Parts: sequence; C-alpha cells; structure tokens
Amino acid sequence: MNRYCCCYALADASLIVNKATRIAYFYMMLGFTQVFGGFVSYGISFYDGTALRGYQIVYYLLGGLAFLVSLIVLLWFPDSPMTWRMLSEEERVACLERVRDDQGGIENKKFKKEQVMEALMDVRTWLIVLATMLTDIPSGGLTNFSNMIIRNFGYSSKQTLILATPTGVVEMFSVIICGWYSDKKGERMLPVIWATLPTIVGMALLIGFNETKQKGILLFGTYLTGTFGSTLSVIYAYNASNTSGYTKKLTINALTLTFFCVGNIIGTEIFQPSDAPAYIPGKTAIMVLLAAQIGVAYLLRYINIGLNRKKLDTLAQLKLTNGWTEEQLQREAERHAFADLTDKQ
Repeated sequence: MNRYCCCYALADASLIVNKATRIAYFYMMLGFTQVFGGFVSYGISFYDGTALRGYQIVYYLLGGLAFLVSLIVLLWFPDSPMTWRMLSEEERVACLERVRDDQGGIENKKFKKEQVMEALMDVRTWLIVLATMLTDIPSGGLTNFSNMIIRNFGYSSKQTLILATPTGVVEMFSVIICGWYSDKKGERMLPVIWATLPTIVGMALLIGFNETKQKGILLFGTYLTGTFGSTLSVIYAYNASNTSGYTKKLTINALTLTFFCVGNIIGTEIFQPSDAPAYIPGKTAIMVLLAAQIGVAYLLRYINIGLNRKKLDTLAQLKLTNGWTEEQLQREAERHAFADLTDKQ
C-alpha cells in the first residue's frame, strides 16, 4: 500500500459527510409519490366520463409533470458547481474544497480500465450488487401487488387506494431517519439492517394473521413493509462515500443500477395468481430474501471494519517512518485529493 492509498485511508477512516442525508431527501420522494399517487388515483376513480380511461388520465397527468420537471432540470440544474452561474468565484472554490475534504474527487473524462478491473475484482462490489438484488426483488413484488394484498383484506378498490398511502409515509420517515443516522454515526450497513427488520416483522404478521381476518393487524403489518425501501438510499450513499476513483465509482454504480432493474423484474414473479388471495409463498420468499439481506449487510460491515483497521495501522506506520505529524499527513492527503485514485492505488 503506497502513501497515496494511505492518504485516502485517512478520509475513509475518519471523515463523516452528509451524503446519506442528501440522498435520503431525494429518495424519500418515492414514498411521497406513493402517497400523492394514491390520492390522485382515488380522485380519478370517481371519474365516469368516456373520453379517457382512468389509467390514461394518470399517465397524462404524471407524464406531463415529469416533462415539466425535466425542462426545469435542463434549464436550471447545473452539471457541477463549477458551471453554476449563480455561484461566485469564492463559492465555487469553497465547493471544490469541500470535495477535497471528502476525498471523492471530481468528474474525470478519462476512462481507466484498471479501475474497472479493480471494481470487478473487489468482493465488496458484488456484495453491494447482491444487497441491491435482495432489496429489489421484494420491492418489485410489493410495488406491483401491495394494493391487491390490501384489497384481499376485504376492502373495496377505492378504499384500497387510500389505505395504501400510509406505507409511503412510513417509507419517507424511514428513509430520512436512516440517512440521518448513517451520517451522524458514520455507519452505512447498520441502518440497512434496522430498516429491514420491521419489514420482516410485517411479513410475519401478514402470514401469521392471514386466517384471522383482523384487518387492523394486517394493515399494520402492511405498513411496516414500508421501512425496507430506505435500504437502497443507504446503499447509494455507501457507493458515493466508500468508493474512490471516478471510473471505479461509475462501474459500481452501473452494476448497482443494472441489478436494481433485474431485481425489480424478478420481483414481479414473486406473487403468482395460483397463490391468491393469501400469497403465502410470495410473502415467505420476501422474508427469506430480506433475512439474507441482513446477513450480506453484516458481512460487508465486517469486511469494511477489517479494512479500516488495516488502513489505520498503515497510517500509523507511515507517520512513524516519515516522522509526520497529523497536520502533515492531512496536507499529504489534500495534495492528492484530485488525483482520481482508488483506495487501492
């Protein structure tokens, strides 16, 4: 391990930034969308005209809003702080200094195949990919069939549209709390575990009380399933804060999003028509997948703790060999902040 690696290790081991919180503010909108969409669909359900079908109104409305937002992003959202016209020169420098402290570097147009290979050979990359799939397979199932599950409790279609919205509220609060805790404690995997546990409990309630027809308990179990959505927000924060090297970071993000899509596709097959109306096999499968998710998160946390300990030992040896003070070590780290190096280079 060379001195550049050790300088990055200093940031990895001690720096806590608010990436998880910022990503959480973005990701909580999935929960808000579930609430907003539920009330919009409920209102449209009273439409009895013939010009458009209900689902067409939803598509036109949400599609129009998405187009409007895309125009706003295109016209006013900057590619980077360096191109944002509203910032002064001093403010742009301050933004760069923040990136320097973060040791994450900035955009680099040069493709580095050695960083791609490093990402592919890093066991943590595939653990993140696996964690993403273990989250998104249940997500794909619940996203498509949650309303059907609630309707099978004995509610009408209109009632179901309203009763499904609290799950979105639960997800919003779960995402924000997990993001805040992740940054405050410098933890990434513990919030994943804690957000997954209530969903497992919720699934257990749906299975165990299925025959009782106790709607209150069944609804409570359904609402608990909103917590595990926050795990993906923390996974994205993990990729952003634990990966150095621009090409390596792009590679890991691409793999994460690819298997995010694969998981959602597979998830649509969890609830089979032959298992209706209880869908016990699908609910059981979700419990098993999320239990495996907890194991993967613990393993990833164990590996990272071990690597951080090794890096701290190497830093101590480096300081002793070169006679550096903490300030000198920090200056060495800052000198290579924009060198686009990974933690292993």
